[in-house]
Amino acid sequence: MAPPEKRILLPKLAAEAPGEDDQVLPAASKRRVLPPRRRNASVACQTCRRRKVKCGGTRPKCHQCEKASIDCVYDAPAGLNHRQADKEQIARLQATVAHLRQHASAQSTPVSEQPAAPLSPRPLGASPAGNTYPDVQSSADLIEMLRDQPEGFALQVLDFLKQGRSPKDIIDSIGGNLSMKINPSIHTAARGSITPTQTPLEFQLLVQYPKVYLPLAPLDTASLDLGLLGIEPQNADIFQDPGLSNLLDDGVSSVTVNRVVQPQDVLGRTSFGVDNGIYIDPRLHRVEISHWTSIPISNQFAAEAITLYLNMNQPWWAFFDTDLLLDDLVNDETNFCSSMLVNALLAWATQSYAHYEPMAAILPNKFLDEALRIYDVEKGVDSLTTVAATSLMSMTWTTLGKDKAGHRLQEDSAKMAQRMRLYGESDASSCSPLDLSDERVEIAACATAWGSFNFQMVMSMSYHQEPIPKRTPRFRIPGKNLFAAQHDKPSTEATYTAVCQFWLIVFDMNYLYYLERSVSMASAVAIFQRLLGWADALPAGVQRHESNPDHVLNIHIWFHTAIIDLFRPFEHKFPQPKLPAFAGVNATPRAVIAASIEQLKRLVYQYHEHCESSKYSIIWQSGMLYLVNHILRDLSSNESQFYFLLCMRGYQHLARYMPFVSGIVQSLIVMTKRQGVPLTANTQRLLEEVRDESRRSRKFFSAYPVDLEMVAKDPTSATLEKLTSRFQEEPSGAGQGEASDSRSIPDGWKGTVQDLTTTLSMLEDD
Repeated sequence: MAPPEKRILLPKLAAEAPGEDDQVLPAASKRRVLPPRRRNASVACQTCRRRKVKCGGTRPKCHQCEKASIDCVYDAPAGLNHRQADKEQIARLQATVAHLRQHASAQSTPVSEQPAAPLSPRPLGASPAGNTYPDVQSSADLIEMLRDQPEGFALQVLDFLKQGRSPKDIIDSIGGNLSMKINPSIHTAARGSITPTQTPLEFQLLVQYPKVYLPLAPLDTASLDLGLLGIEPQNADIFQDPGLSNLLDDGVSSVTVNRVVQPQDVLGRTSFGVDNGIYIDPRLHRVEISHWTSIPISNQFAAEAITLYLNMNQPWWAFFDTDLLLDDLVNDETNFCSSMLVNALLAWATQSYAHYEPMAAILPNKFLDEALRIYDVEKGVDSLTTVAATSLMSMTWTTLGKDKAGHRLQEDSAKMAQRMRLYGESDASSCSPLDLSDERVEIAACATAWGSFNFQMVMSMSYHQEPIPKRTPRFRIPGKNLFAAQHDKPSTEATYTAVCQFWLIVFDMNYLYYLERSVSMASAVAIFQRLLGWADALPAGVQRHESNPDHVLNIHIWFHTAIIDLFRPFEHKFPQPKLPAFAGVNATPRAVIAASIEQLKRLVYQYHEHCESSKYSIIWQSGMLYLVNHILRDLSSNESQFYFLLCMRGYQHLARYMPFVSGIVQSLIVMTKRQGVPLTANTQRLLEEVRDESRRSRKFFSAYPVDLEMVAKDPTSATLEKLTSRFQEEPSGAGQGEASDSRSIPDGWKGTVQDLTTTLSMLEDD
C-alpha cells in the first residue's frame, strides 16, 4: 500500500507594503508598539557603584553626582566597558614591553650602570624641577622596579594604570629617580631616606596620601616647647611653684609657666582683636545688643564674643550665613536673626570668651536660660533660626555637663529640620514652608541644613550612636565646590567644604555601625577607601603641614579619630584581618590605627603649641581623648608620659571655662588609677593639681563616653556620669597610689630613663 501523500508546505509570503487594505484590518490585529526600554549605562561611575544606584553614565559628571555636588570618577574611558578597557590596557602594556625590549637591546649602557639619584618622598603628582621622564624611560623604570616587588605591590601598580595614571605619575608618587635596579625592596630603600615610620603600611600611607599623613621627624628635648607642660594652678596665690619643674624628669630645671589672667588684668587689655589675628567685622561696631537680649552686657563685649564665635565655629558648623545674620543683627530685622538665636549664640560663645574676659564665665547659664525661655514660647513655629538656636543650646547644655537635657534639644532640632525638609523628603511637613525662590532664603537654608547636619554627625560620632537624621542635606554645600577651588592658602571656605564632605562619609559609617549594626571588614575597608579618596581631593589650603591654622588642624584631628573608630571593632581580633587594598605591606586594622595614633600625637602637640584656641575651643578635645585612651593601655612607647601630660594640661585649660571638660578630667583620673599606670612623681603632682581644681565642679548628668575601650562592652560604665561618680566617692586628697621615682624605670617601660629624657620618639624601622 502506497504511503499517504504528504501536504506540501509553502514558504510564508513576504509582508506587503502598507496600503489601503491595512485600513480595513481590525485594530486588535495590529501589534501595539512599546517604547524602547531605557538602556543601562555600560559603565557606572565609582560613586553610583558604591551606593548601588542607577548611573546615567553622563560624562564628565553623571546626574547623581551632579545632584550631590561631588566628584564623578569613571574607571573606564568613554565608549568602553570595564572588560574592553582592561583589554586595551593589556594591549598597551604588551606593546610597551615589546618596545622596551628593543630599546634595551639597542642601548650600549646598561640601566644598572646609570647614576642613581637619592630617593625622596613627594606628594602624588609632584615631580622634581628640571627633571622630566620620557614615557619610554618611565615605563622601563617601572618594570625594573616591579621585578623585586611582591605580587600584591605589582597588582596595586596595575590598578593605578587601570585608573589612567601614567608610569611617570606612579614613579613620582613613590618618589625618586628609579633608573636603577632596586634591591631588595623599594620600601626598605626609601624608608631609610626619610623620617622613620612604625610599619610598612604607615610608610605607604605617607607616600600615597601625604595630604593627611605627614612625615613626622622625631621630637627631642631641644625642639620641644616644654612650657606646654606647665601652667599655674587656678587657685594659686603666687606665680612660682617648685612642683612644676620639668615633668619628664625631676632633675631638669623648671619650665616657664603661664600666669593666670586675673579680672584686674582685663581693664585696659588689648589682647583681643588684631593683635592676635582675630578680625572684627566692622558691622559689629554698630550692633545694639540690648535690642536682642535682656542680659546686661556692653556692645563691645557682644561684638568681641560674637567675633570669637565666628572665627572659631563657622569653619566647623556654620548654622547660619554670616552676612545674612550680621545684616539683620545691626539693622534690627528678624528675617535671618532672632532673639533666641542671639542668646543661644552668646551662651555658647561666652564659654570660650572667658579666656579673654574671665568675668564672662558666669554668663553662659544666663544666656542659655534666656534662650530656653524664648524657645518655650516659640517652639511651635518652625524656622531656620530656631533650628540653629536649638543646636547651639544643645551644645551649651553638653559643655555644661548636662547633655541629657541637651539631647532633647538635639532631637527637637533634628525633627524641625526634617519637617522643613532640610535633610530630604519627610513624611511630616512644616506649617511654615521655605520660599526657596528667594535667593537669600536659599542661601540661609543651605547654611542651616549643613550646619545642623554637621552638628548631628559630631554628636553621633562622639556618643557612638546612630544619627538622628536618616537622610543627608538636600541642599548644596555653602560656598564654592571643594574640587573646583584649589586654594593655595588656607581659607575657612575651603575648610568648611571639606568638613561637609567628611561628615557625609561619617554619616554612612555611623549608619552602618550604630543603626544597621552591620560591622564587617568589607564595609570598613570601603569606608576607609572613601576617606582616603576624600583626603586625596583636599585642596592645597586644607592639606596637612607644619603651619596649619586651627580650623584645618581640627578636620585632620577628626579624620584620624574617625579612622580609629572605623577599625576599633577589629583591633583585637586574632589573627588580624588584612586590608586587600594594601597588599604586600601587612596592612591590618591594628596597623591602620597605629598610623593614626602617630599622626594624632603630632596634631595634638602642634595644636597645643601654635593655636591660642587650644585654651578655649572644645572642637579639638576629641584628639586628646583618643590619645589618652590609647596611652593608658599602651605604655610601650617612650613618649607616652609626655603626651599624657600634654593632654592633661590641655584639658586643665579647657576645664576652667567648661564644666564638661572638668568631668572628663575626673574620668581620666579614675581610669588612670584603675589601669594601674606607673607615674613619675611630677606626673603625680600634675594629677593632684587637676584633681583639686575639678573637685569644685558640680554633679554631672552626662552620657558622654570617656572610656572608649569600654563603650562596646559596657556603655554605661564608660560614661562621664558613671566615672565622675566614682571620682566623687573617692576621699578628698586620696592619692593615685605610690608614685614611681622619675629616675627609675616603671614596670612595663621599654627603654631607659635616658631614652625618656633625651628623645621622645625612638622609632624603630620595621
